Amino acid sequence: MPGNTANSPSRSYRIRGLDGLRAIGALFVLVYHLLPSVGGAGFIGVDVFFVISGFLITALLLKEHDSTGVIDLPSFLHRRYRRLLPAVALMVVITLSLGRLISADAVTQARWQALGALTGTYNWFQIANGSSYFEAQEPLLLNNMWSLAVEQQFYLVWPVVVMVLALAARRAGHLGRRIQIGAAAGIGVVSLALHAWLAGGNVTRAYVGTDTHIFGLMIGAGIAFALPGIMKGRPRTACALWGVGSWLALAALTVLTFAVPDASWFYPWGMLLASALAGVTIRGILPDVAGTASETLAGLLESRPMVWIGQRSYGIYLWHWPLWVLATYHIHMPRPLAAAVVLAASVTAAHLSFTYVETPIRHKGLVGWVRSMRALPTVATAWLTTGALALTATFALALVTSTDMTEAQRAVAAGEEALATHKATPEAGDPDEAAEPGDGGGSSTTPATTPTATATPEPTAEPTPGQTPDTGADITIIGDSVTLAAAPALLETYPDAVVDGEVSRSIWVFKQIADTYASQGKLRDTVVISLGTNGAISMQTARDIMDYLGPDRRVVWVTAAAPNAEWVPRSNATIAQIATEYPDRVRVADWAAIAAAHPEHLASDGIHPGGTGGAEYAAEIKRAIDSF
Repeated sequence: MPGNTANSPSRSYRIRGLDGLRAIGALFVLVYHLLPSVGGAGFIGVDVFFVISGFLITALLLKEHDSTGVIDLPSFLHRRYRRLLPAVALMVVITLSLGRLISADAVTQARWQALGALTGTYNWFQIANGSSYFEAQEPLLLNNMWSLAVEQQFYLVWPVVVMVLALAARRAGHLGRRIQIGAAAGIGVVSLALHAWLAGGNVTRAYVGTDTHIFGLMIGAGIAFALPGIMKGRPRTACALWGVGSWLALAALTVLTFAVPDASWFYPWGMLLASALAGVTIRGILPDVAGTASETLAGLLESRPMVWIGQRSYGIYLWHWPLWVLATYHIHMPRPLAAAVVLAASVTAAHLSFTYVETPIRHKGLVGWVRSMRALPTVATAWLTTGALALTATFALALVTSTDMTEAQRAVAAGEEALATHKATPEAGDPDEAAEPGDGGGSSTTPATTPTATATPEPTAEPTPGQTPDTGADITIIGDSVTLAAAPALLETYPDAVVDGEVSRSIWVFKQIADTYASQGKLRDTVVISLGTNGAISMQTARDIMDYLGPDRRVVWVTAAAPNAEWVPRSNATIAQIATEYPDRVRVADWAAIAAAHPEHLASDGIHPGGTGGAEYAAEIKRAIDSF
């Protein structure tokens, strides 16, 4: 996120409308995070920020070079970091401290998160630690810091590039501007190509990498290169159609945010589109554009409310995400209430930070700001000192006690270990037999004896009096991380069942997994499906699966429990309806009802079962199977 345009000691011109455009970018991001069903593609607000930053920073650097013949890199970085770091440090200390007071899980992996946030390297720590930006069930507290890291790294390198390009342009004469624009375009194209290449295998790496997400910054830089001297003011000689285009581009950005759902094509093409539209919007409100359209839009964006929000948009962006994670994932507020509380708290925190920390430090420096505290009354100083010491102690506690995994992640890891151990030590039958993971990446176990290798196994013989209890030799269980967390209890209940679970698995991969088991003769007479946590199950999908499994198999659908997943009610409604359509073949294991009745038996995320919850999960599946 960009800071204010007040970034050069010799600044003599301010471009109207950019603060208001920042406010709109912040709105897009807020809607995306707080009300995802309303603004499914609101993450493009970050790309709007990138284009603004690329333009402003490049224009300011060119202005300094034109005025002095050099770019004072140490002075530039000093101004940038004095603008950015105080707000970051305050947010990191307060939110991690607050998180530690609320839940130990809230500060999972806090050490590298804090270090990455404070050093402008969060995105690379995120990549190195294998942390997914798109984790929907247990997101990290400082996940939004990746974009600030991209910008801070841009600030380190770009002034040197601009200096080199300025020297090259001076020597190239009338071709100089083309060289500058071409360089920005070339860097942007390479970044875009890298993003497109990596997105197919690791979308987090593509999305948060500095090298793969600077094309928006380069679009902004290209505009600045094309308009030398724009920060000093220019006569209104540009075509008035730019103003019309600015209105249309801003409207298109709004439609993209609120009417187009997030999809794979956004990575990177949707973000490129958003960046290009942001570039057109900026171009249309620059001071050299003639006409009423440009003047009207610039005036609207320059209105007092828009400027007020835009000046605080940096802080709003910093605060909203950790407060949202705490409110929804750890306090478990209802989403509408959480959205209202987080919005109010974020704006308040951003305003207090901007007024009492960021602005004074930007003008006086850190030492001058601390010295100014001497003017406060003694009582106020005592309260501030006590609060600062308590905050520092709590922050230190958060760092010291932070663990690598949440309670839910530990439960899932224990389930994976149980499955691996069970797979490695079959109790009977062929000791060399082992189940293959259904999709090449899940955890699974195989019974000691398997049915014949046909798509539809022979029916299991009815038990006779005195026969051993059902050990699950005719059962295949395919699920997600909830199944993994309950795996020890499932194996205790059905030691000979195929149990296959994987983190973040959705209903869309069921047929792929089932095909693998069918080809091995391991798709049993009774199939348990527990795949409602990570994506909506539509009626068409459920019917397709029932047709795929055929009329001779019994199917148990397990309802899902995930308080922050808006698709879960739809999935559970589908499961209830499919049971009425296939009364002889389908039973429902109502895990959602058990989870709602006994939240104390769940991990702190409110989704994954703990030890007692796992036993209840397995018992509910057994009850459903026994009801056939």
